[in-house]
Amino acid sequence: AWDGEEGDEPIEVEAADLFTKYADTTWEELKQDELNEEMLDSASNIGTGILHYYLDTSITGGNTLKWIGAMRGESIDAVNYFPGNPQNRDVQKQPYNIITHRDLVANVKEEAKKNGVKPEHIEMIKSDSETQDQAYDMAKHELRNSDKVTVITKYWKEVAQIPEAKPTVHFMKVASGVIIKPKTNMRIKRYPLVVLQWDRRKKSIFGIGDTEGLIPNQKAI
Repeated sequence: AWDGEEGDEPIEVEAADLFTKYADTTWEELKQDELNEEMLDSASNIGTGILHYYLDTSITGGNTLKWIGAMRGESIDAVNYFPGNPQNRDVQKQPYNIITHRDLVANVKEEAKKNGVKPEHIEMIKSDSETQDQAYDMAKHELRNSDKVTVITKYWKEVAQIPEAKPTVHFMKVASGVIIKPKTNMRIKRYPLVVLQWDRRKKSIFGIGDTEGLIPNQKAI
């Protein structure tokens, strides 16, 4: 109970107000409204909308107290998402989640260097033409000599080797068969992924979109 004087705010109210302001600021920095629109647009067309959140370490700031990294979000196409158990609709109950994306070889090598990968392993990172699993047209029409490589990111939950530990999310990144980000404990309990089904498909994490029913009808017409 609060025994303060009238006009004074209890510390719980002040803390709640600060956290609300922080949440609003984070929402704006993430451009969450835009992300929601992208996810809904994807879900309505192909049945599944996916958002992925990550820490962007290229962002720094602070004067007295320096800080590195800020949370960012992105919309992922369903063809770039590989759940451990596609029949389980709950993304948080997946044994693991894998996502893929294309990036410039130079960027991938630089990331690997920052993560302490050996130079001889960094040189093994080469461009590839694995664009058939990329949904967007620009990726499918990449030139054969384009200097891009597919990056695979895997998330899974694991119990740390300490007493009374609970499962936390770990992740790692691989490109050209080279580990560019070693196994890392994120120290969070939930996967940084959101999966939305437009219309539910029985025993599947992937939904049904409005377009799916239109295509065969148009072909018949």
